[in-house]
Amino acid sequence: SSFGWEFAPDLAGCFAECYRVLSAEGQLMVCTVHPLAAFDWDEDSLEQRVFNYFRPPVEVWPSSEPDEQSGVTFFHTVQEMFGLLTSSGFLVENILEPFPYPLPEMSEAERRAMPYTGPFWERQYERFSRVPFTIIYAARKSS
Repeated sequence: SSFGWEFAPDLAGCFAECYRVLSAEGQLMVCTVHPLAAFDWDEDSLEQRVFNYFRPPVEVWPSSEPDEQSGVTFFHTVQEMFGLLTSSGFLVENILEPFPYPLPEMSEAERRAMPYTGPFWERQYERFSRVPFTIIYAARKSS
């Protein structure tokens, strides 16, 4: 899954169901927002303002439609994610914090081919070249 886990209010239940439906030795790749990305970036000092890493914020964003629910993003520490995966029976084989694409060196065609592109993401490049936006957990169903 890519960038869906942070919207699940019951992540333990999601991981338990993934474990149940995976075949023996099946692999689960969890790509989600890095917990440090939950905090504010100070554009002037080029620093991340982490107020309390152990209590990451819950982000609530309003719906664009009057009858729809607001969106909610749940951030989880690395330890919490690792614990949720292992308590569900998974063996965590790797944790990755990918560095962003090298925007300054890329051609315009390469930039257009990127999944996250455009003015918003390009303005975030300095931030995400210092603090990871993404974290990936590679886990396997233990036998």
